[in-house]
Amino acid sequence: MALYSPEGNLSELISGVPPETLASFGGLITILKAVGIAFIVYVIYVVLMAIVNIRRMKILERIEKKMDGLEKKINKLNWQIKSKKKFILKGKG
Repeated sequence: MALYSPEGNLSELISGVPPETLASFGGLITILKAVGIAFIVYVIYVVLMAIVNIRRMKILERIEKKMDGLEKKINKLNWQIKSKKKFILKGKG
């Protein structure tokens, strides 16, 4: 029983094609190689930008937490200042 061999059929197909036809496909193959390389570079770029954006988001979350803490402290100080002003004004009157 013979097994199917795509390599054998492909090589037979290529050997049956005239050399002039194969030469015309040379430019197409070069273009496809360039497109493949550009696609690989693009995928690498997308992966790197995803990593950078994840790090950036983590940093922004830390900054946001720190700003929330500072806002709470400022609100507490403002409340203390307002209550002291009321106490001072009541004490003079």
